[in-house]
Amino acid sequence: MVECLTTSMKKEIKMKNPYNELGIDKDSTIEQIKKAFRKKSKKTHPDAGGTNEEFDDTKKAYLILSNAKKRKQFDETGTVGEDEPKQHIHNEIAAVFFGVIKHNEHNIEYVDIINKVLDVFSKAIKTAINTNVDLRNKIEKNKKLIPRILKKDNNDDNIFVGFINAEINSLRDSIQNNDDIIERLNIATSIVEVYKCEYKEVEPNPISSFDKRRGYAHSEYLKL
Repeated sequence: MVECLTTSMKKEIKMKNPYNELGIDKDSTIEQIKKAFRKKSKKTHPDAGGTNEEFDDTKKAYLILSNAKKRKQFDETGTVGEDEPKQHIHNEIAAVFFGVIKHNEHNIEYVDIINKVLDVFSKAIKTAINTNVDLRNKIEKNKKLIPRILKKDNNDDNIFVGFINAEINSLRDSIQNNDDIIERLNIATSIVEVYKCEYKEVEPNPISSFDKRRGYAHSEYLKL
């Protein structure tokens, strides 16, 4: 699922002001952006009384403002690279939805399917966040290597520094990919959380009167 979310189709677009779309100030923090997106998406989602066009605008605004590079690009030019196929996130939600059903097919009537789907997204977001922490730590460790690897003749052409810088750039690309995954999972979460699932509560097995008597007799026996 996570790997699928990294697949992109990019095009240059002109769009509505994302700050106005989410009703926030230009200096809003990422937490304020997330909060505004969740609040707005619950109003604009088609299943909550909004329209497809309104919800698309809400998603586009969030995709821009939650990404530092895209946000800066919009602030400077008023345009940004859009990288979300129209049905891509819905396809991912469907894959997780039917995956949950298949995994719980023997007792599906007792399963809160929606919460299970949200749990999958939540764990994937945490995994991506933790992975980025590890990647950033690796970048810092690699940076500390650069001043330690020296050529004996002090020539500026140091192939090992080149290797290290290439590795750092690769790690940064991985971090950006994970950031894109987190964006999409947050959008998927906002789509799913306007739903609920009815399910049967699991009833505890009743203890028969015979079992109660037998248990009592056994406990009394142990006291002897």
